[in-house]
Amino acid sequence: MYIDMRGPIRAEMHGKIKQNDPWHTGRTLGTNLLIYILKGKLTLRIDQELYSGGGGCAFLIPARVNYVPVEAEDLEYLFFHFKTPEADTIKDNSLKITVNSMLPLGEYAYTYSLDASPIISVPIISETSHDHRVRELADRVMALNVWSSSSEKQLLDCYLRELLVLLNANKQTGVSRNLGVILQYIESHYSKDLSLSLLSREFGFSCSYIARLFKNELNTGSSDYINRVRIGAACDLLANSDLRISEISERTGFSEQYYFSRIFRQFCGVTPTEFRKRNSQT
Repeated sequence: MYIDMRGPIRAEMHGKIKQNDPWHTGRTLGTNLLIYILKGKLTLRIDQELYSGGGGCAFLIPARVNYVPVEAEDLEYLFFHFKTPEADTIKDNSLKITVNSMLPLGEYAYTYSLDASPIISVPIISETSHDHRVRELADRVMALNVWSSSSEKQLLDCYLRELLVLLNANKQTGVSRNLGVILQYIESHYSKDLSLSLLSREFGFSCSYIARLFKNELNTGSSDYINRVRIGAACDLLANSDLRISEISERTGFSEQYYFSRIFRQFCGVTPTEFRKRNSQT
């Protein structure tokens, strides 16, 4: 589900519940439903597909999508019914970041592109590496007295917004297991001739399924992600080795130095040579 963070995030109901059995036979809500499992195990049928997860796992059921609790074992969870603007058009919302490398050692300044689209993507099921932060967030949520003042309700909406950001699949953390193993493979084999068809053969998934994983969970294409990994490795080699640029191009999986330089400038805003002059540690 894509969420435009420029709009309001409004919780209409929230709570913390314990369950040992399925609690109804199926519902279709007019609001989005977010469930975060604190302990135990939950299996849901969402739009005719089964999803299971345990502690640290989140389910997001969009409005007007049917869901059925199938199994609940020693379950304790935090939930929100909420409304939020959905993104009508999905654009590349990768935040363009540059760093001022001319400052003295130990000082830094980041500049963020102001035209990056504030759209996040939260999948139906996700696991976050920020479980401790979510549990701290749950404590803050349950400490609120939303019936006592409007400011408490405003805090609740802010906490919900924070939770959605933590579950944002535009980060590598929180991606599905299938995409996670693919990303690990790319991280270990970026120097090889990677392609969507190669990933399809390696993991037994169709090309269209892998393309959907990247689009739905990271809001990018597989080739763009592979290039990001390669450029990251190239930056490290440029700053910390005396290898020729042609060697770095080959080691990071680019077949032609000209193409490598073009992609490098696209991501970093400077040529490989200029980057080395500014950042070389050798």
